[in-house]
Amino acid sequence: MNATGLRVAPLLAKKLNFKEMRTLLDLGGGPATYACHFCLHNPQLKAFVFDLGFAKAHAQKNINQFKMQKRVSFIEGNYLTDPLPGQYDAIFLSHILHAESPERCQLMIQKAVRALNPGGKILIQEFVMNDNKDGPLFPALFALNMLIGTDGGTAYSQKEIAVLLKAAGVNKIRHLPFIMPNGASVICATV
Repeated sequence: MNATGLRVAPLLAKKLNFKEMRTLLDLGGGPATYACHFCLHNPQLKAFVFDLGFAKAHAQKNINQFKMQKRVSFIEGNYLTDPLPGQYDAIFLSHILHAESPERCQLMIQKAVRALNPGGKILIQEFVMNDNKDGPLFPALFALNMLIGTDGGTAYSQKEIAVLLKAAGVNKIRHLPFIMPNGASVICATV
């Protein structure tokens, strides 16, 4: 996660607009790579990484390396079973939906939406398939990998993610017009 994040996060930080945001929760943010880069690019932003305890040492290493001790914090928890603490202007979910069933994805998205301030944004970075679910090639192959390696995971289509977001009560859903070097893209929605 960290190696990919180091390649993608600086580019994504330049593409996403966090200028009006003060607080961000990186749900399942592991090594804090994205949180650190988002804060580096947005001096007004404070970020919180919510993930399992085993990720804390990796996150702290990056937080220290990027000198973000005052702006990036780690919160230990399980996004499937624990409540999300606090309220945020933005919540970022990077490559966590594909490991979960649609029911678990709905639970995560509903928790995230409830933790957003009015006007807040939820941003989902995934290997997004087209609505026919027959491409692009890498997301389709990745879906097969998730079918074999997880209990219910898959690569979701833009339409499937939009349905999950609408069911959680968000609007203004957009598939942002760029593809990252790892083939991922970002879907953004506003509360």
